[in-house]
Amino acid sequence: NYLTERKDAYLKANTPAAALNRVSCQPKYMPTMSSSLFNHWVIEIKRSRAIREDATIEKMGDGVFSIKGKRKKGPHYVFFGLPRCSCRSWRKTGYPCRHMFLLFEKEMFKWGDLPESYRSIPYFSLDTGKHNNHGL
Repeated sequence: NYLTERKDAYLKANTPAAALNRVSCQPKYMPTMSSSLFNHWVIEIKRSRAIREDATIEKMGDGVFSIKGKRKKGPHYVFFGLPRCSCRSWRKTGYPCRHMFLLFEKEMFKWGDLPESYRSIPYFSLDTGKHNNHGL
């Protein structure tokens, strides 16, 4: 059956990400997710750690931050109410970026403070096939 084969191939490709999520660099707030999204997050977390010491962070309002690094001309703006950032990574993917992870790691904002509607989007969770497959 084609659908069963596709489902099995999907699970085979994505389930290993669950094991990857046990690595030491994984923050406790990071959900279990697909391997491609996990890889994106690991890269952005490493980038956030690279700018941690050089960054100047200013809280501009409730869930609004300005982050300026020494090497950039202007600051990036992070908005958590309707999650977004002015950086290229955010504009390209809509996924959490290095600036958001910097704020998470400095405990200036928490993953759980993001709107549930954003945290629960399907791209942020690993589908392990443990749901009702409606007879498929």
